[in-house]
Amino acid sequence: MLTHSEVYNSICDICGNKFKTKYTLKKHIQYYHTDMVRTDKEPQQCKICFKWLRGMKGVKAHMKNIHEDPGGEHRCKICNHLSTTAKGLRVHEVFRHERERKHKCYLCDKAFKRPLDLREHIATHTGESLYKCAECHATFKSNSNYYHHIRRFHKEKPKKDLMIKIEEIQQK
Repeated sequence: MLTHSEVYNSICDICGNKFKTKYTLKKHIQYYHTDMVRTDKEPQQCKICFKWLRGMKGVKAHMKNIHEDPGGEHRCKICNHLSTTAKGLRVHEVFRHERERKHKCYLCDKAFKRPLDLREHIATHTGESLYKCAECHATFKSNSNYYHHIRRFHKEKPKKDLMIKIEEIQQK
């Protein structure tokens, strides 16, 4: 019989989210990580960090997990770092304290903690651009370079429109 507990036995290899059951992990992967394009899951972009997500439902979940500040305290047991969200604390733990780099490049000997970092690294080998600016159509191999481009060359637009866009997202 299932009981309420804080044991998370299933971890998504793609994004690192943790789940209590394999069923919820499977549903998560189907919803957030399938390559099937469905009309209700058209890619949407976060107006704060410019990350691409699957559908408005994905944007809402991303906003809640990454950008909202519910005022809660999530402290790291290792270094006492304070995060405003549980997801933020998990990200901190992976980047600061996890040693294992299980995502290995098949073209060289580098390894990474996150699948996205590996994907962006492989783009440096292949020359593939993974991100494209909707404003000027410049292309980028990493989300970080894309983010800095937006802030440097299109900074007035996101700053001005940001609050309206966030409110629109939260109302839907």
